[in-house]
Amino acid sequence: NDTNRRLDTNLTNISEDIVKQIIKDNDLVQFDISNSQFAILSHLAPELDADFISSTQDGVLYEYMMDKLKVDDRKQMKTNMFELFFSKNETYKETKDKLQEIFPKLISYAYNFKIENAYNELAIMLQKFESNMVIDGILKNVFSEGFWGISIHDSIICRRSDEDAVKAIIKAEFDKIGFKCTLKNK
Repeated sequence: NDTNRRLDTNLTNISEDIVKQIIKDNDLVQFDISNSQFAILSHLAPELDADFISSTQDGVLYEYMMDKLKVDDRKQMKTNMFELFFSKNETYKETKDKLQEIFPKLISYAYNFKIENAYNELAIMLQKFESNMVIDGILKNVFSEGFWGISIHDSIICRRSDEDAVKAIIKAEFDKIGFKCTLKNK
């Protein structure tokens, strides 16, 4: 993709349920970077709120926000976080005000970034970093070590028989750039 450098394929555009079935039917495993774009933001802007940084690195941002905002639907919370964070400054004002109380530095950072740049540039910047890390770093190393793999934006799918080796490659790439996150098997 020329805008965000993401690898857009049929696999990235089908339902998660179908991907899970493909993984199951082919004895594959999927490693997912929990709340990856927010973890990337924490990596790029270490001056943000400590609770935001720790919850993104621990892979519990959506659960943390669910607790703070008294929401019980994780999928909806994830959608809301992306809508709120990557939308124009003028939209979702009431919820952004609530987030301002929880993460004042984060909301100020996002607000100011959008004033200085197009509102969608923050999302594009984070997606470019993600693509560089996953495709140009991890996936390239998976191939160079002789393993098969494919990415779905913030995750890597590989053969189950290569699980440990691919996980080591992923962790080595994170260590190389000092990226702290939670890696989950889906």
